[in-house]
Amino acid sequence: MLLFKDFVIINVLPLIVLVFMPFYFLILFVILVLLGIYLVVLLLADLLKLARQGKIIVGVFLSFLIIGFFIFLPLSRLNGSYLVQWFSLFFSLWSGLLFYLLGAAVILFILKKITSRFSPRLLAGFGFLAALILFLIGLFQALSPKVVNFSLELNNLPKYWQGKRVVQLSDIHLDGGVYGLRFLNNLVERVNNLEPDLLVLTGDIFDGKPNDVAFMVKQLGKLKATDGVFYVFGNHEYYLDELALEKMLREEGIVILNDRAVMLDGLELIGWNYQEEDGDVYLRPEIVNLSPDEGQPRLLLKHVPEDIEAAEALGVDLQLSGHTHRGQLFPLSLMTRLIFGPYHYGWHSFGNLKLYTTSGVGTWGPPLRTFNQSEIPVFDLK
Repeated sequence: MLLFKDFVIINVLPLIVLVFMPFYFLILFVILVLLGIYLVVLLLADLLKLARQGKIIVGVFLSFLIIGFFIFLPLSRLNGSYLVQWFSLFFSLWSGLLFYLLGAAVILFILKKITSRFSPRLLAGFGFLAALILFLIGLFQALSPKVVNFSLELNNLPKYWQGKRVVQLSDIHLDGGVYGLRFLNNLVERVNNLEPDLLVLTGDIFDGKPNDVAFMVKQLGKLKATDGVFYVFGNHEYYLDELALEKMLREEGIVILNDRAVMLDGLELIGWNYQEEDGDVYLRPEIVNLSPDEGQPRLLLKHVPEDIEAAEALGVDLQLSGHTHRGQLFPLSLMTRLIFGPYHYGWHSFGNLKLYTTSGVGTWGPPLRTFNQSEIPVFDLK
């Protein structure tokens, strides 16, 4: 006979867990943040020899910075005013420095537990200096995209495309703040100097709702490529009015290739739009104008490096993706490797398909990168 308590355990308890699970995760997250603040306070207390009152003041200040980050980062996606964008940048930079300080604090906390050979203040000084150096290097790696060149051989490549150059831009995250018009102006000049024949934008070019989005689109319209500029959306484009964005981009001569294909002198270019339906983000769409002939090489633009099997079955020879930022900040890079497996960055093959996942041009959140640099991939076809 089923007892009442058994009924509760089997039916009611799982429902309660499902309802309150997000709340428990929130509590766990807050506890981890407070623990992180505590460890950073210990590091700064050792460095500055703070008394109890000083520790409290530092702790309150750090809490203020963290709260500001979690308020203004999502707010900047909803409000494009310069004031909100620059507050978001201010708190993002501080939070990035705290991220590195936390790493140093954890290491020093462990060292103090296993050895007493070094003075706490000396260890704290080294930790603070290491965090500051990583922070400055992270700024440089985030704001100075490097050009990476590849010589790429594709089967059945038409003579017209032999020796042609393809340039990829992904994940710029134009937000009106650090990734604003000045950054974009410099980027457009650098890309045009590469003299691309084909320029492909693989999503997350915009982020949030910057007030000067119309000016940014105008600047994107200055990108020059002999055989055209093509754009497929990522997840961040949908913070904007995507129909209005499409209209502005088309007016600047940029071809929107969301779930569409176009034949370019024997090379078929396919765009795979970012989709989110029924909890499955990566569903194979119907491609408009897809050629029934599979003899020509196919180049797929897809924001997320997923659905490799479906792309290979489609006869794709080369897929260009982004989205992952290569993890952006260590140890978050371990998380992207776990989620996307070997496809989180760089070159990979699956059957006849070649895939390149770029680390992207910009960043999300703090404009920082750890042990990976933003990049502009260049592919010389042969």
